[in-house]
Amino acid sequence: MTERLLLSALVGLMAVALLAATAEDPAGRFAMGSPPGEEGRQIDFFRAAGRRSATRGRGAPDAYNAHGAGFRLVAEETQARPAAGTLRVNVIDEAGKPLPARVHLRDAEGRYLLVAGQSTRQKAVYRDTQPAAGDWFYTDGSFSIDVGPGEAQIDIAHGPAYATAHDAIPIVTGQTTEKTYTLRRLIDLPAMGWYSADEHLHQLPDSLLMLAEDLNLAAIPICGGVDLQYRAGQKVTQLPDAAHLLVSELPALEWDCFLWNLPKPLAMRLGKEDWPREDGATSDRPGGSADLRTSFVVRTPFLVEQMHEAGATLIAYMHDPPRLWYYPLYVANGWIDVYGVLENGYCSIANRRTEAEFWRGFDGDGTGGNFGIWYRFLNCGYRLPASAGTDNIGMGVGVWKGYNRVYAKLDGPLTVENWLSALKRGRSFVTNRPLLFVTVDGKEPGSELAINSAQAAPLNVDIHAVSATPISRIDIMHHGRVLKRIDVDPPSADIRRSEKITVPKSGWLAVRCLGRSENPNLSPAFALAHTSPFYLIVDGRPIRSPEDARYFHDQFSAFVNRSLPRVKNEQIRRILEAKCRDALAKYAAQAEIAQ
Repeated sequence: MTERLLLSALVGLMAVALLAATAEDPAGRFAMGSPPGEEGRQIDFFRAAGRRSATRGRGAPDAYNAHGAGFRLVAEETQARPAAGTLRVNVIDEAGKPLPARVHLRDAEGRYLLVAGQSTRQKAVYRDTQPAAGDWFYTDGSFSIDVGPGEAQIDIAHGPAYATAHDAIPIVTGQTTEKTYTLRRLIDLPAMGWYSADEHLHQLPDSLLMLAEDLNLAAIPICGGVDLQYRAGQKVTQLPDAAHLLVSELPALEWDCFLWNLPKPLAMRLGKEDWPREDGATSDRPGGSADLRTSFVVRTPFLVEQMHEAGATLIAYMHDPPRLWYYPLYVANGWIDVYGVLENGYCSIANRRTEAEFWRGFDGDGTGGNFGIWYRFLNCGYRLPASAGTDNIGMGVGVWKGYNRVYAKLDGPLTVENWLSALKRGRSFVTNRPLLFVTVDGKEPGSELAINSAQAAPLNVDIHAVSATPISRIDIMHHGRVLKRIDVDPPSADIRRSEKITVPKSGWLAVRCLGRSENPNLSPAFALAHTSPFYLIVDGRPIRSPEDARYFHDQFSAFVNRSLPRVKNEQIRRILEAKCRDALAKYAAQAEIAQ
């Protein structure tokens, strides 16, 4: 009984210590503490798989995080283990300089180890979900750690533009083992004007993480309800220098879009009038979590339209499986500038067991997956460049920040303005590992190419793919279909191909590549990259797809009929119904549906 009481007291002290650490960590490595007024929530500890894990109160949001429900924070066990040998590691670049890196180190018994003085990583993991990768820590280029006897395993990475390292290290009791690992640079991206970003995170990174992951820009949206007033801009911090930027205090609409670079404060209006004081914007969800809150049904279309008109940049982020809701309205009216296509769900999809399972999850047979929905919008002629983000550490699969990222080719130095400009122009590719550079007749992604079918020569598609995870397949896509598949056998880490293609009609063109990995600490099982579209206009004819237009018409009609009766303010409902009818008419015209 006394031992049980002592154990209970110890667990209570650990809970208090973890709360304090998460709330007060100045480096931002935890950044999961309680927002004002939420302190003191209960945390229950339990032992599982050699760890002590903390489960937050259900439904309580973390700081910078509106996805708190259903998550647990997993912290590494704190008990000291008998030291056997000392491991000293140096990580350097080809010039011999220390190189910050992510390190996964496990002893002979399979326990993942952390260096002293670094906070354990906190991985947001859904209940009953296994993390995709093992625990890790970050090093500035050198570290020393006590490791138990036997063969330890180490994995080291420094972002997608560098080679990785894996090694088995014999550890002998009482001896010091010294190892040096040189990570070779595969390609110099900044020299080419390419910069990486994870534009959807919910935990604050620190300088060491930004350097170790070779991440140039990280964005922390504040997801929540639809406010009636918004201040201009967002906060930008050098972390630690001008080549590594943290964007915080970024307004966002949960399940909807990020609101970048609002040039001046915005107060919502209803036409030329002030927004009604009684708008019926309640927080209920009659259809459960798969449905929009009534406040979003009432306010969101007006806010998105007014943000667009005010000059903000709107980046859509659909979770996967995607929920269309008002997206057909936004896209039909040109209110969305960029489409976040490689988002949270793909952290899990990219780690499925077989390639067939991966492709089924990838586009959901063209309907149920985020890429499938994106392809459908593009098929209808809407121009939506691609972007990417990891979300709440992969929404429950325990992966590192920058797991999903977008690379954009900038004119000039890295600034938020230059990055957004490149992203909106479509000079980008999204990836979870490979680096993919494509031109069509010498033009970058996002370009329009006019083709005269009577005189046209084949298009030259030049492809350069670089990846520490060898690439086994390249697809040239046209109008949502694989126009040409290139199997790379044996798989290669550096591929250059020049392909000549002809297209039968106007449509978008993009290239994607895939590689296979067996080490989840260094790469997803299926490493994917996908360019933003090129737009091929044959004989001046617009890009159209009656089939996909009908899909959006039918889906949006069902949403409108189900949701708009929840808008109780008659004036708001009347204006909203007119906006929805106009969007439906655009899809109906393309689908040749009689109105």
